[in-house]
Amino acid sequence: MIKVQILMSTYNGEAYLREQMDSILAQKTILGKEKIAISLLIRDDGSKDNTIKILEEYKKRFSQISYIKGENIGACKSFFKLMQKAEKEMDYIAFSDQDDVWKENKIKRAISGLKKYDTIPAMYASDLEIVNYNLELIKVSNNTSKHFYPSFGNALIENICTGCTIVINKKLYEMVVKTVPRYAYMHDWWLYMTASCFGKVLYDKKAWIKYRQHKENTVGSAVKYWKLMEKRIRNFHLLQKYVPLQIKEFIEIFELPEDKRKLAEQMIISDKDFKKKLKIFKYREIKRRKVMDTLLYKFGYFFW
Repeated sequence: MIKVQILMSTYNGEAYLREQMDSILAQKTILGKEKIAISLLIRDDGSKDNTIKILEEYKKRFSQISYIKGENIGACKSFFKLMQKAEKEMDYIAFSDQDDVWKENKIKRAISGLKKYDTIPAMYASDLEIVNYNLELIKVSNNTSKHFYPSFGNALIENICTGCTIVINKKLYEMVVKTVPRYAYMHDWWLYMTASCFGKVLYDKKAWIKYRQHKENTVGSAVKYWKLMEKRIRNFHLLQKYVPLQIKEFIEIFELPEDKRKLAEQMIISDKDFKKKLKIFKYREIKRRKVMDTLLYKFGYFFW
């Protein structure tokens, strides 16, 4: 028996919550000769709509669903709270948004890859189908090109692993849950940094989730070119503030291998030390998915 617990944070999610939970309950649960036992733990982040009523309804109908009520602390902190509450005997932990739809083989696909890496911290993430509120396809996100692979150098300055696609093994879960960070930009980025630093990141370039876009999304995906550029500029200013804090705390919490420590320390050099900051151009490992984005980021970093 393979035990998987799915963690979901809800906030005013009444519109699409049933559809998401139904897709989780419909997951395929046979992997070879083994059965997958799925449970769903939900933390409500202070909803004001009928979300709690829906959760109570599903809890009564399905024994594998449970939920806890909490105050509004935001998605990142809410997911870390969920990790602290997760069942310690689980083999794998998965993460879910409240408004998407999962394809029926999503969990099965993730576990079939992760089973090869049970002795090290490992994480699975995948591409996603961006859909509108009616689940009509807008585009496939194509988060990575065929020549790009996850790495710690990338994880320092960019998150390519969308939280609702992530499944982690017990080794990675135990590493992350020991100390909850104060300055993680988002829980999925923190998981990506940890897995790429100490273990393995499996990035599936096939999409196993319908990622719904609507105006209520807490974190969405820009699909129009001008919106994408606007998002990049806005995010760059946020990264100027939060990336150094996140990396500094990562170094404080974990004992990094020497080569990866050097990469991480490069990103928290004083803004007055221009000579040391120039070394950013030496480290090819520090890169974003696109060459132009990497250059823009490094030039921006130099003038922080």
